[in-house]
Amino acid sequence: MKIKKQLPIRHPRYNKSVLHLLSGLTCILLLPQANAAEVTKRAMLTTGLIYDSNPAVSSIQKNPAWIFSLIPYLRVDVTSEVNQWFLDGSFDIERPSNQTVLINREDPTLNAGWNHTYETGSFGINANFTQGTTLNSQLTTTGQFTQNNNTQTTRELAANWQQTINSKWSALTNAVYDNVSFSISTPGGLASYKFGDIGSKLIYTNSEKLDTYVQLGYAQINPNETFESTEKVRLGGGADYNVNENLTLGANAEIYDLSGRQSYTSWDGGINAKYTLQRASYSSALVRQIKVSPNGGFQKTDGLILGWAYARSELDQFGADYSFNKYIKDATIGLDGLDYQQLGAFYERSLSNHWKTRLSTTFRKIDSLGKSGNSEAIGVTLVYDTLKF
Repeated sequence: MKIKKQLPIRHPRYNKSVLHLLSGLTCILLLPQANAAEVTKRAMLTTGLIYDSNPAVSSIQKNPAWIFSLIPYLRVDVTSEVNQWFLDGSFDIERPSNQTVLINREDPTLNAGWNHTYETGSFGINANFTQGTTLNSQLTTTGQFTQNNNTQTTRELAANWQQTINSKWSALTNAVYDNVSFSISTPGGLASYKFGDIGSKLIYTNSEKLDTYVQLGYAQINPNETFESTEKVRLGGGADYNVNENLTLGANAEIYDLSGRQSYTSWDGGINAKYTLQRASYSSALVRQIKVSPNGGFQKTDGLILGWAYARSELDQFGADYSFNKYIKDATIGLDGLDYQQLGAFYERSLSNHWKTRLSTTFRKIDSLGKSGNSEAIGVTLVYDTLKF
């Protein structure tokens, strides 16, 4: 199925002006209604110290490190009766003690968007710029972290439209365009790429407890001047069921077809449950997914996700989570396959209306090509939040 021209994946000028376009549109829409709009601001400052026994999760040699971080964050919202404009940004500063495995980093994030509501629905657009380490991207593709000076830059433009058709039917459409680049690209490793996706969901409200839906979509991933692109066409459906006020269940399944560099037909889907009590909540999911891989293709993953949280009081809470992801081998795009497990726990306490602290610990394990590596980390975080002003 060849419909490449329906997505703007091969247009460099579009790619370079994503953030400028949305910034200009935001200003244009804002000016006529500035007098009627409410402006709110919020600033946060997060500082943390983490000890990690093996940041690279290496199976050969552990290089422990202390990691200090400082993250200032600012958000501005402009809200009128039917419109909301927002702009937020952060700057992630990291200083590790062991620079044989990690390096000093200063990574910015910028996000801007506009949401509009009307009588029977809403729509919005959002632009995002993110820069950061490739630690997770390298670990989930090769199982090794060998390029500590590699940087991933993501430019994204997204849009959504929700429409209520009548009391029973509604529709939701989402579209996204990503331009992802790496400062170091290697054959068989991380590869810069462009990605476009558009999908629609038709939802039917069977009762107060049950919603069912069908969905379809098209996506394309195009590695930059390296490999042939891959197209994905998908069709599926699912249901969400509120058993009672505490228990919610969900299930979905989808058939997809890949053509181009990767060429096969398969399926994905999952089941999930969430149980909520007055102070505690439990969640679980068993999923098969096909996601965009940082090496310029689609990556199949089987996963189990478990979560628990308990609010001891209005001031403090505990929580824990576990995830197991099996990344399936795909020789076509150079993936050997690996197992990635993560177990985490935290305690969080509000010290005042503006201050809170968090103590967390994480265990990670990677099994790849007959080798196994693990990491233990513990950290403390202090957050100052101005709240809205």
